[in-house]
Amino acid sequence: MKNTDPRRILYPSVVLGLALLIAFFAWPQNEPGVIEAKKARKQTTKKARAAYFHRMLRDPETGQIPAGIRRLELAHAAQMPKRIDGLNKSGAMPHFSWTEAGPNDVAGRTRAIAVDVNNSNNIIAGGVSGGIWKSTNGGSTWTLKSDPQDGAGITFITQDRRSGNTNTWYATTGEFSGSNSDRGFRAFYYGQGVLRSTDNGETWELFAPVGPNPTSFDSAYDYTSKVLVSPTTGTVFVASNGFGLTRTTGSLLSLTSVLGNEIFPMWTDFDIASDGTIVAVIADGFMSSTVGEQPGVYTSSNDGLNWTEITPASFPTAPDRSVIAVAPSNPDVAYMMTFTGNTSNSNNAFGDTEEVFLYKFNLANGTSQDLTANIPDFGGQVGDVYTQRGYNMVIAVSPSDENLVFIGGTNLYVSRDGFATRPNSSVASWVGGYATANNISQYNNQHPDQHALFFDLSNPNALWSAHDGGLSFVDDVSISGAFPWENKNNGYNVTQFYHVSLPAAADDDRLLGGTQDNGSPFFRYDPTTSITSGSDDVTSGDGAFAYLGESYAIGSTQNGDISAYRYNVSGDLQFLDNITPAGANNQLFINPFLADPVDETIIYYPSGNSLWRRNAGSIANVQWAQLAALQISGSFDYTALDAAASNGATVLYLAASGDNATPQIYRFENAGTSTSAPTNVSIPGAPSDGYIHSIAVNPNNANEVLVAMSNYNIIGLYHTSNGGSSWTAVEGNLTGTANAPGPSMRAVEIVPLNADTGYLVGTSTGFYSTISLNGSNTTWQQESADGVGNAIVESIDSRTSDGRVALATHGRGIFVGMPLNPVANEDEAAVPALFDLDQNYPNPFNPSTNISFTLMQPSQVTLKVFDVTGKEVRTLLTSAAKATGAHQVSFDAAGLPSGSYMYQLEAVSLSSAETIHKESKVMVLAR
Repeated sequence: MKNTDPRRILYPSVVLGLALLIAFFAWPQNEPGVIEAKKARKQTTKKARAAYFHRMLRDPETGQIPAGIRRLELAHAAQMPKRIDGLNKSGAMPHFSWTEAGPNDVAGRTRAIAVDVNNSNNIIAGGVSGGIWKSTNGGSTWTLKSDPQDGAGITFITQDRRSGNTNTWYATTGEFSGSNSDRGFRAFYYGQGVLRSTDNGETWELFAPVGPNPTSFDSAYDYTSKVLVSPTTGTVFVASNGFGLTRTTGSLLSLTSVLGNEIFPMWTDFDIASDGTIVAVIADGFMSSTVGEQPGVYTSSNDGLNWTEITPASFPTAPDRSVIAVAPSNPDVAYMMTFTGNTSNSNNAFGDTEEVFLYKFNLANGTSQDLTANIPDFGGQVGDVYTQRGYNMVIAVSPSDENLVFIGGTNLYVSRDGFATRPNSSVASWVGGYATANNISQYNNQHPDQHALFFDLSNPNALWSAHDGGLSFVDDVSISGAFPWENKNNGYNVTQFYHVSLPAAADDDRLLGGTQDNGSPFFRYDPTTSITSGSDDVTSGDGAFAYLGESYAIGSTQNGDISAYRYNVSGDLQFLDNITPAGANNQLFINPFLADPVDETIIYYPSGNSLWRRNAGSIANVQWAQLAALQISGSFDYTALDAAASNGATVLYLAASGDNATPQIYRFENAGTSTSAPTNVSIPGAPSDGYIHSIAVNPNNANEVLVAMSNYNIIGLYHTSNGGSSWTAVEGNLTGTANAPGPSMRAVEIVPLNADTGYLVGTSTGFYSTISLNGSNTTWQQESADGVGNAIVESIDSRTSDGRVALATHGRGIFVGMPLNPVANEDEAAVPALFDLDQNYPNPFNPSTNISFTLMQPSQVTLKVFDVTGKEVRTLLTSAAKATGAHQVSFDAAGLPSGSYMYQLEAVSLSSAETIHKESKVMVLAR
């Protein structure tokens, strides 16, 4: 028996020196491995993605992404002025209405899911870059419950299930492996600590704070991976990376480390049985120690005060990550899956095979069985258990059957005899991730990369799954054969976008964008009704740059693979051909391309230090030319480009970024036909190693250009009004200070308005705007602080036809902005005399009618329809920002029976966030 001292108190000052020593030296060995192949022709790796983003974000002086930068830049964002009203104040853009476009049926990486023990309709989930969400109707709809300005990366959610305490929930934050805020796996953005809700998930507060130094890994709450409440004592236990297992009985002053403190284990997992027994596993540590616990498995029967080691004999001496689960129906039974850290070469889609162990424990006597020989192994491209170096691992046991056990890596597998035998039927045991066809296609409604499983305790056969594609649900896991998963994303908008494209025509509601690990969703979003259509992934893999043109579209995937699509009679996309230049190489992981603004059949395609141009003509006729005059030094890559028409010809600007070199900008006249050399119009004094991530050219003035460099700790925003003859730094109040440095600049756009020019910049802390550039004194204001919040805005697209703007965020999907009529000031404004909800017209109606309302001030409007029992049957608007004045919404009652219905309007002030008007009326559907 091995005992631990329960009196060990965690003080950040004690561990700071150790933390500084261990933190960044150990992590590179712990990066997740290769990403799953999504297309046979493009089997990319997470390391390729890591290198791309590290180069894009690193501080040029240090060559590293600043430690703890997320907390620091959020502190800066909190000080920035916000656009929360409709007044056109000095330096501010006219008001835009920003709404979530979705896509509502696609989501992103999710590590946390839990179901209310009292009500199966209440589900709480957490995106690693999208915050905490709640559904009160079984996943039919979702509402964001965490503050969009917090930027919380959620890793686990749990409920205190003790009678009388079930309104209390906890959530852990900070994704240690796969740090999601920059996707580079090198800028380890710390978490916020442990969050708590005491009103059944409606609001959240900080329960256990992070350490005092925002740039040091000095606290057990910098990266927290799991939190559970003892069902017998109410003690809260938290697992964290680097600090093992801690416990508290409610007061932060009593916070104690109970397991793994001496070796600082990279990974810790645990579970608590129904009788209060705790079983925990700690991985290899950042440090070696002969004192205290070593890597292994431990149990405690007295609330974590003392521990007994039950490590299996075959357990590795220096293991990587493990996951462990107790059988809810038998507190003596537990299962554990372990990635040992060892790999061997393979011809599968991943490029290697991992060593993974599986164990079953009898917690009553401390014995174990090694079930490794019974781990599913269906070979082929993606048929084996593969954890991507421990990045995606999950294990769960049925609440009613201790032998019904699920394990997951990229795929999800089930055993109905507790893995006493090896599953031999892929159809019966391979139940998620990639399809059982083993050809790198995807399982129906269930996405590869498994992160969390949760059984509904009210219906033990119902299972929720969280993965890199969001959320899935199956209502009966007892069936044999393929699982009929349901997609439960339904407005759970945590998709991680790289790019977005709008078509040029006014009122065209189509959108296309590239995402991390979820392809390129094509869908429609009507901002006047907040209605989003179902999406269609046109590329799979990691989607990248996209284009929706007048006569064709282009989608692309990682490393610059591009394909053309034609439009059918409904305006949807149909694959035409892969049009990647045959001789192109050295493309970026997310490689840009551009359609010519004068003739969209001409395409500009950078590859490394070369530029390819597709000749004018039918898009189906692939004719590329490599432009010798635009071949630049091999130490540079073309990293951004944009163009505008000028006197019927195209002026193209190209940015080139290089290692240990000053970034370059080139102006290429008559770009559609010219073979002459471009003009170098680079920014004097630009930082060496600066990475130009985005260029925006005024569509009405080819001489006006805005440039964004994405590195941290530089001046990264520049403007020219004379075609690059001179440049002015315009970062202004986005620069920040040493204690609260500004964000990384990701995307820029110039938007012509009625009387002004709007300048937009997407950053790592949200989205900012101004109409007045004034050098270092430029004042930027944050747009949509309560919508987009502090999500990373990776891409911006706009069009002049109706002023519509689209934002691609990493973790909150796509937002669409519509310009509203600016108000000069409150005294001059023509403000309606009252709020009013009109009677619908026609009434009675069949099957559609119009609902009109008037607002006295800019408001967030929710408009819902209820039947005579009070059941909600339609949501027409959800927190949609609307300007002062009259508005109209169409309601189509298709699928509803005849009868009376009530429609209800709720208006919330954009300036005070208070409900300022609520009104209902009755209408009649007569079929």
